[in-house]
Amino acid sequence: MGADGLGGRASQSTANGKKNHSKPSPVPRSLQIKNGAGRRGRKNKQQEANNRSWRQGQGQCKASPPAQDALQVARHPVRVQDIAPSGEYRFIPAIEDDLALLCLAYLPRSEHDKIKQINRKFCALITSGYLFKIRRRLGIAEQWIYMFSAGERVWQAYDPMSGKWSSLPAFASDYCFESSDKESFTVGTQLLVVGRHADDGLVIWRFDLVSNEWVRGSMMLTPRCLYAWASCGRYAYVAGGSTLEGCLLDGQFYVLGGENEVAGALTSCEVFDSVSKTWTLLPNMLPWADSRSFPGAPPLSAVVNNELYVLETESHQLKLFIKSTFSWRSLGEVPVRTDLVSGWGVAFKALGNYLLLIGGGRTPDYPDGMYVCRPDPDGDRLQWIFLSRVYISKTSQGVPN
Repeated sequence: MGADGLGGRASQSTANGKKNHSKPSPVPRSLQIKNGAGRRGRKNKQQEANNRSWRQGQGQCKASPPAQDALQVARHPVRVQDIAPSGEYRFIPAIEDDLALLCLAYLPRSEHDKIKQINRKFCALITSGYLFKIRRRLGIAEQWIYMFSAGERVWQAYDPMSGKWSSLPAFASDYCFESSDKESFTVGTQLLVVGRHADDGLVIWRFDLVSNEWVRGSMMLTPRCLYAWASCGRYAYVAGGSTLEGCLLDGQFYVLGGENEVAGALTSCEVFDSVSKTWTLLPNMLPWADSRSFPGAPPLSAVVNNELYVLETESHQLKLFIKSTFSWRSLGEVPVRTDLVSGWGVAFKALGNYLLLIGGGRTPDYPDGMYVCRPDPDGDRLQWIFLSRVYISKTSQGVPN
């Protein structure tokens, strides 16, 4: 996830094999999931408390610097005069602009489009990207989910805080790019999508959160697909290719999965230390990987609060990596089915302090869609909360929005 909550490859990974829906379905808030058992019924106080806790947890913005230092953050490095002429009215009457900017920085990002409509000074503030610089310095982050499903023509964005879907602008890709496999990752406030054009081969399209537009990006030095990636702030690591997964753990870049010389699944892991610029091999990191009859999707992993979680697709089991003993502990089954095509069509990523899971329901009690849970490394089971069904816009059915 980026500094302002861009989603990663997890969104794109759900594209393969997803069912299309002609219109968005309402969120069934009556669903409560506990200890791997689902229940569909009338709303109850416990479910409402869970949903409220989830929304409130997403809405909490933490400011790392003290309040006195925060005023200096707003004044540096860009002056308010650089956004709009100094002779114009203030952002908020009776409040200095430096203090008003701190107040505006805490507004949810879903409100930015409304702010732009107030006047040209507010519009200049949002489109300049200055507000995002303040948010980054204050440690304010929002986690959004970006998704491109099979049959879609545009990317969809989901804001977990408000529970609303929105569509990103379309971009000038060709039919080959729309129909072929794609990879995506995020860096800061940008979403990068790697795909294939009929004439140009592998290309990168980049969505800028500030300008709300797509631009053609420069290609990697070595074009690749199914690579391992992990991002931290405005930087990202990309390595290898062919069914790999990456994550940052203890400040190091872990590369999981891959295939050996006979196209079998690798059980080892390679770790890159950015300080010493060296790689370390960790053998038998995924002891269950070679039990698959054929290599499947890249390992499904997520890191929350510096703890590594991996899905074992054949058994639907979520596992926690125990660093001290270099072993794994099972946390129970997940609510979606992961064994249909060895993990393809399932997304599993970190969403702030939560785990995010997207896929088809494992039983009739588990609807297709998105689930979240707040992992407890000391607990035995996880409580999954149904978040939303996957939104499929009318453009995928040939009907304009």
